[in-house]
Order: sequence, then structure tokens, then C-alpha cells
Amino acid sequence: MLFKNSKLPISQEKFRQIDNRNAHVISDIYDSSNYKKYRKAIKYSKFSYSFTINTDGVNLCDKSNLTLWPVYLVINEIDSEERFYIYNRIIAG
Repeated sequence: MLFKNSKLPISQEKFRQIDNRNAHVISDIYDSSNYKKYRKAIKYSKFSYSFTINTDGVNLCDKSNLTLWPVYLVINEIDSEERFYIYNRIIAG
């Protein structure tokens, strides 16, 4: 779905915008020193992405001790306004 909806691959222009962000302002994962090291290590490949892994538990019902812990990934290179939309998540487990 991510490829079908034109979210991937990320355009080279988007990567240029990421790389040219103000170094003194931290407003997204792109601004962290670890992310910048990652981008240099992959030599700015347009097909290399980073993920954030998320999980959260929920009780299956009130009378049960069973819980469900879905694991999902989000692609950091998708715009932050859309990154966590359900259709942009990858269910990992």
C-alpha cells in the first residue's frame, strides 16, 4: 500500500530537504545525531529507510488476564504529519 499510494520510494528532493534542515533546531528524528550518522553510513541511498518500532498492550476483555501486544513499524522518512496514520504503518507482529 505504501508503494501504491506513492509514499515510497522517497524522492531525492525529500532527502535533500532532510539533509539541509537547520542543525540547531530539533523538531523530528531527522535532526538527531544518530539519524545523521545513519544517513552518512548508507551513503544517502534513496531505497534505504529507517524505522521506529512501537508496541502497546491491550486487554482482550475485562474478565481475562490475556493481553495483546501488537508490534508495528513506521518509516521515519515519511512526513511526520502522515507517519503514524494507520495506512502508513507496517504490522510486524
